[in-house]
Amino acid sequence: MKKKGFELSMNVIIVAAIALIVLVVVILIFTGKVKSVNKDLDSCTSKGGMCEPNHGGLQPCGPDKAPVTATCPDNQVCCISLL
Repeated sequence: MKKKGFELSMNVIIVAAIALIVLVVVILIFTGKVKSVNKDLDSCTSKGGMCEPNHGGLQPCGPDKAPVTATCPDNQVCCISLL
């Protein structure tokens, strides 16, 4: 009788270990996907803008465009058309 109890507990431990490994893999895959989606949503082109050189001053994009918060290379600003 003790042998059956030991086998049952070993099976539970093995199943729990496999479930834990699967859970870790799923979390790693999901977090990787979330980061790439967030990067795409934060890009300037996804917001309908274009990265342009920063002219500085009160209108960094020029008179007929507005700056928006998005990812652009250094010294550039994301500008969307107001028209």
